Amino acid sequence: MCDNPMATGRFSYDENFVPSDYFCPRCKIPLDYEATVYEWGEDWICGECLVDAVHSLSREDRAEMAGEEICYTEQQIECYRGDAGAYASIFDITTERVEDIA
Repeated sequence: MCDNPMATGRFSYDENFVPSDYFCPRCKIPLDYEATVYEWGEDWICGECLVDAVHSLSREDRAEMAGEEICYTEQQIECYRGDAGAYASIFDITTERVEDIA
């Protein structure tokens, strides 16, 4: 049997690529190269961990981070509950793709 990709037409880049060396530092789950990661402190974390991190802050800390009043910040969080992308825009959190940081 021939395993040469030139002969078989199956190239490794045709398959989904998951970098084995990049894991979310909080939940330790491997991330697909197309996944969006969020800058949290000195780490790049996945969306689920970002949502957990935002919810772990006090109302005052979230408002200070957003640069808004507490009631307005909490209203936004309630409106976009659990949406990491929306949280990133509310709190001006930098986003990247795994392929750009790994």
